[in-house]
Amino acid sequence: MELLTKKLERPGRLLISGAPEGFDALLMAELAQDAAAGLVFVARDDVRLARMAEALAFFAPRIERLEFPAWDCLPYDRVSPNGEIVSRRIDTLTRLLETAPDEAAGRVVLTTVSALLQRVPPRAVFAGATLHATVGRPLDPEALVAFLAGSGYVRSGTVMEPGEYAVRGGIVDVFPPGRAEPVRLDFFGDDLEGIRAFDPATQRTTGTLKGTALKPVSEMPLDEAAIARFRSGYRVLFGVPARDDPLYEAVSAGRRHMGMEHWLPLFHERLETLLDYVPGWALILDHQAEAARDARLDLIAEYYAARTAIAGTGLAAAGTIYNPLPPDRLYLDGAAWDRLLETRPVGLLSPFGAPEGQAGAVDAGGRPGRDWIGNPVDQSILAGGGVSGAAVLEMMLADDAFDLLIANVGEDWVLGRPDSGDRLLHLVKRFAEIGKQPEKPIAFVLGPADSPDEARWRAIEDARTHLVDAGLAVYPTVERAAWALRHYVEYWES
Repeated sequence: MELLTKKLERPGRLLISGAPEGFDALLMAELAQDAAAGLVFVARDDVRLARMAEALAFFAPRIERLEFPAWDCLPYDRVSPNGEIVSRRIDTLTRLLETAPDEAAGRVVLTTVSALLQRVPPRAVFAGATLHATVGRPLDPEALVAFLAGSGYVRSGTVMEPGEYAVRGGIVDVFPPGRAEPVRLDFFGDDLEGIRAFDPATQRTTGTLKGTALKPVSEMPLDEAAIARFRSGYRVLFGVPARDDPLYEAVSAGRRHMGMEHWLPLFHERLETLLDYVPGWALILDHQAEAARDARLDLIAEYYAARTAIAGTGLAAAGTIYNPLPPDRLYLDGAAWDRLLETRPVGLLSPFGAPEGQAGAVDAGGRPGRDWIGNPVDQSILAGGGVSGAAVLEMMLADDAFDLLIANVGEDWVLGRPDSGDRLLHLVKRFAEIGKQPEKPIAFVLGPADSPDEARWRAIEDARTHLVDAGLAVYPTVERAAWALRHYVEYWES
């Protein structure tokens, strides 16, 4: 690990072989804790981003994890990205401009190929753009409402989603980025008397706060300067707008328009990339990330060509005017991607071993575990013969194919076959012997015996007794077992 950390301190590409999924999260956790600055993990898609975030929370809960997802709409779409996603993006960008919390054991930005390919507002837009509301300090409610309107918040009757605010007399409800729940600001004149978090579904208070940070919820401002930039840039690119151009008319009037985010470059003097917010940080590219990059670039080119093909045709005359920006205004191309990465340390994850003698490679030491369900041979066995969970565990024991095991034992194992009791006792004895090794932590999950059938109830309780008597840990849920094993591993590693 020390060798890998040192190699990632120098610019250039490094193949990190032996890093299968799951193990790569443990690797990321250790690298983040050793890194001088921080790490950026670039997942190939949103699913991988979510899995990596969950695994990092398990292996290293003290690491600060900042997620920067891509917009959830297609390139050159007519719809805007989801407000919750935009809020998460802005929360991450603003937090990157601040120092990491003292209690954080490291800092990791989790993003995707699609998100990294897209340009973002410059740092100057978000620097100093946060309004801090503190109980007991004066705050003009009218100035607050003006700030919210100018920062992209949408006024509504009841606050339900991120980016909304509501005003009722001396009370202002607002759902800012970075918070799991909206907050209710209670004013008496210009004095902020209280801040309460509340459940958006029930509107009931869930807690009190001493202060809160109100951040922008849009990546594009709608102030006079931004509107003037948009109007000027739009005319330069597309000529004099038609009278029925809905986008141009809405922005000129200071109104937000559905899908206006796809003209983001026209609202700013220049754009930057996510990596400009993290100077000096190393990148870790997910396995197949560059293939995902190529596929995304092809998709962007395809949608741009489609939009260009219909511009000025009968569709435009029918009221569907759409003037697409050239791709390089909002997205990086392949060459720009390479230039962006060439000045930084970049690790390329691979679950496979590196070719013999390959330079610029480090073996992380992980190997893909046996895929008991995904493997075609094992899958055919399980699908064809009603093989029980006990049989699968027996196969795992035969291969010694695990370092940490949570066995979710159900009634199908305890009650499924006449010989289940004997097989259970046999397995318990073998697992008890392995479980004595600190490097082989094992936990069983067996839910509460709430069956109305006394025989079934007694069988489940007998199974639980066998496991406990053998010295094995038994938990009611998988979540409880995972929590316990995480602390067990931390104890033995300390």
